[in-house]
Amino acid sequence: MMAHMMGLYDEPFALMKSGRKTVEVRLNDSKRQKLQVGDQINFIKAPVQDERLNVVITALKTYPTFRDLYEDIELKKLGKEQASLNKLINETYMIYSEEQENEFGVLAIDVERVE
Repeated sequence: MMAHMMGLYDEPFALMKSGRKTVEVRLNDSKRQKLQVGDQINFIKAPVQDERLNVVITALKTYPTFRDLYEDIELKKLGKEQASLNKLINETYMIYSEEQENEFGVLAIDVERVE
């Protein structure tokens, strides 16, 4: 088992802390390709970095695009049950570029909180 560190902005951090968000979405870049089921992730609240949240990875699933991921994953697990698919994709492209998506593909990381 390995421990990994990742930043999360306020809203997704709060959703994950409350248990409403159980899937984290990332590019499947070289850092994320090292993740394995059973590993722990220490999420640090960004940008202030004053709070941490530990989770264990329960499943990993790769997709070619964010659209494919969002069409497959129940939006409730992302804490985004009210969002439209297009709004979610547009929000994601404010963080990641389509070039990055094409280069790496994307990853759904199912997690469970660890106390």
